[in-house]
Formats: sequence, structure tokens, C-alpha cells
Amino acid sequence: MNPTDWINRRTAALAVDLALVTACLLFGAVCVSGQSFWLDEVRSGAKAVQPTVGAFVSELLRMGGSDVQMPLYMAALWVWARIFGSAEWTLRALNLVFLALALPVALSTRGVPRPVRRWWAILLTLSPLVTFYLDEARPYLLLLLGGTLVSSAMAAPPPDGWPERRDVHRLLLGAVVLSAASLTGAVFAAWPCLWLLLRALRRPPAKKEFRALAPALAAAALALVALAVYFLWTLLAGYRGTQSYSTNWRTAAFCVYEFLGASGLGPGRAALRTAPFAALRSFVIPLAGVATVWALLPCAAFRSHSLPLRRAVRHPLFACAAAGALLLLAGGTATHLRIVGRHLIPALPAFLLALAWGLDAIIRHHDRAGRLVAAALCALWLASSLSLRFAPRHAKDDVRAAAHLARDAAETGSTVWWGGDKWTFEYYPPPREEARDRIRPFPAPGEVLLGDPASRPDLAVLASKYDISDPDGSRRAILRALDLAPSSSLPGFDCYT
Repeated sequence: MNPTDWINRRTAALAVDLALVTACLLFGAVCVSGQSFWLDEVRSGAKAVQPTVGAFVSELLRMGGSDVQMPLYMAALWVWARIFGSAEWTLRALNLVFLALALPVALSTRGVPRPVRRWWAILLTLSPLVTFYLDEARPYLLLLLGGTLVSSAMAAPPPDGWPERRDVHRLLLGAVVLSAASLTGAVFAAWPCLWLLLRALRRPPAKKEFRALAPALAAAALALVALAVYFLWTLLAGYRGTQSYSTNWRTAAFCVYEFLGASGLGPGRAALRTAPFAALRSFVIPLAGVATVWALLPCAAFRSHSLPLRRAVRHPLFACAAAGALLLLAGGTATHLRIVGRHLIPALPAFLLALAWGLDAIIRHHDRAGRLVAAALCALWLASSLSLRFAPRHAKDDVRAAAHLARDAAETGSTVWWGGDKWTFEYYPPPREEARDRIRPFPAPGEVLLGDPASRPDLAVLASKYDISDPDGSRRAILRALDLAPSSSLPGFDCYT
């Protein structure tokens, strides 16, 4: 090939890749909203607004919970807030940075055909699971970045060869990012590291190559050991996620529901929590469409008789992703932690890479029916993502409006019982100093004198996810005994007067 032609082709390919990344980021920006934070995001925001490093660390430890096990994300969010501010949209926009880093990694994967890489980048943006968590100030896009680094590294080498230096660096960096992003990410980081170790034992690298890799291996090993010690300390100190749930067949089914991209075409999460089967019946047609496409897609892909596709799905990358997901689901079942789709996001890039191989095989096969199925999947995912962003049924819990309602009532002299998260006013503005004692937490059943008018609040605000805010029904029983009835509601909250 003429060198000039090669340069022109390479320049054109890079221009297409750049345009694709730009389009993906613009779509991602559309998916980031300025809606109110919900419960977990409020806790992220409360840490991000701290003015100093000392105050940030103190607040992180004081609030506790699983946030302590997300050191890299919480630190990155705090630094981001120091530079760009701490409004809801601004804090969520940090996710666009993680997406902007993940896309070039996918597009530069060695050993994967360029069309597959481009499909991979499109799917990493278009997946409803990704677009939903783009709009949360939580570490899930950082986990996506770590999973993409690992998937890119493992997809590159031939089945029985030693990875190139660049791929080893990517794998090690991905493992560190996954582990530092959250404790659940560390579960997924262990398997690629084990794969690399077994490959080194089976086919050791040359001494020259090992010496070149030694600094990166040593740095990664040091970081992973330090993180292991840190996570052990957090567990011994009692920092962990809420244990009021457990992983069961319903949560496992919800993971599949989210991974297949159906969540935007179905009911809102509040309806799924209260009456899942009744809620799903109202969306039978769009969900049946998703199920049909997913039933036809594997048939269309393997009808192409694509040898690269058949080799790809047998790659150890997918075994590592599946092992991490199964271990996390088993751990959630054993420890009474609820594992849902967001916790399995480190496995999503591998799943989307397999899907990208399948879509590329369908397109190359020139099968009109197969191409129709591929186009239907992309259209359904686009509709699902836009629905998650704009449909009212998918609106977030309006903690901001509930907090403002409680604050305004307290500042006008009313007594308020607050049944939302206790850390809400660490992020949203609290009432004036003289009115702060008028916002009180819900009392325990034995602390209320039902016949005493002084015990009756003027306003009670209770989070409507009653499996969290009132699992035993005692708070609602107190409100009924005091003749307080729901007077209004906000997304995620009921107000009693």
C-alpha cells in the first residue's frame, strides 16, 4: 500500500473515531440531569461540600456505610467539587469524565477489528444501564471505566500468547481502579489478576520483558495490598452497606432486566418495589418487544457462521466477568446485601463487547432479517435510555423538595417530623439556627404520648419507600393514632398533616 494512502486511511479512521466519541459524550451529557439527589446521592453530596481535606475525611467516617469503601470515587468527587462546584448536575457530570476515558480505551483495543470496537463504544454509551447511572453521583461509571480497561486488556492477546506490555499496563490499571472505586469492584478485579498470574506461570515472559514490566507489577501489587488492608479495616470497623435486604431470585431477575436494557421501557422503580407483577402488566407490549429481540439476536448472530465471534465468546474474559458476577450474587445472598445491576457494572463492558461482536457478525453477513433485529435492539435501547431520562415515572426521589418543605414549615414555627434520610440537611440547606430544633426525627413508638396534643406534629414527612423508611409499619401506625393523614405527596415522599 502506498504510504500516503495508509496515512490518509488512518487519519480518516481517527477522524471517525473522534466524531464517534464526541457524539457519545453529547448523548451522555443529555442523560445527566439536575434533578434532586436521592438518598445515596445526598450522602455523596454531603461529603463533596466539605471545605477541607480534614473535614471531608471526618464526614466520610462519621456518616459511615459503604461510602467508606469507595475511596477513589469519594476523593475524586471532593476534588471535582472544589473546582467546579457542588450542584446536582455538576457532581453528576464527573461521570462524563469517566465515560470520556472509557471510550478511547474501547476504541484502541488491540486485536479487535475496528468495526467491533466502534460498536463497543456505541453500546457503552447507549446501554440503558449506563445512561441511568450517568445520572447518579455514585461510583458506577468509575467501575465501568475499570471494567473497560480490564476487558480491553484481556480481549487483546491471542488465546495462548503473553499479553503485550500496553495490555498488561491496562489490566493492572483497571484492577486498581476497580478495587479503589468500591469493595464490590475488588471482587471483579481479582479474577483478571488471577488470569494474568496463571498465564505467567504457564508461559512466563522473557526476562527482558519481565524487567520492563517489573515497576508496573510492583506498583499495582503494592496498591492492591494496601487496598486489601484498608477494606479489611473498614469491615472490622463496621463500615458496610445496608443489610435490610438480601439477594434472591427477584433481585437476580432485576439484574438481568437491567443488563438487557428493558428498565426504561418498563414501570418506574417505585412501582416495581410495591407491586412488581401488577406494574409489569401495564408494559407487556414494549417488554415483549425487548424479549423478542433478545431471543432472535443470538440466532441471527450465529447464523452468520462468524469464526471470530465463536472464538470471542469462548474467551477467558467472559469467564472472569461471569465469575465476578456469580461470586457477588452469592456473597449478597450469604450476607443479606441486595445486589442489583449497578453492582455488576464491572462485568458490563465484557457483556457489551460480546454483543458488539455479534452485531458486527450480523452486519457482515448481509442478512436482512438479522440486520432488522440489530436495528431493533439499538432503537429499543435508545428509547429505553431516553425514557429513563425524561419519563415522569422514572423521576428520582425529590429529596430537595421534601427538604425545602420541611425547612419552610420549621421556619414558620411548625413542628416537623422528618422521616427521610438523617443526612439530608448535610447537603440541602437546613433551616435557620433558631428553627433547627423544630425538625425532629420520627420518635420510637414508646416515646409518643398519643393523648397529648403536644406530641402531635404539624407536619410529618415520610419517605414512601416503606421497606426502607418504615419496614415494620410503626411510623405509619403512630401517624394514624394521631389522626394524621396524607395531605400531599412528592416523588419518593408522603406528607402527613
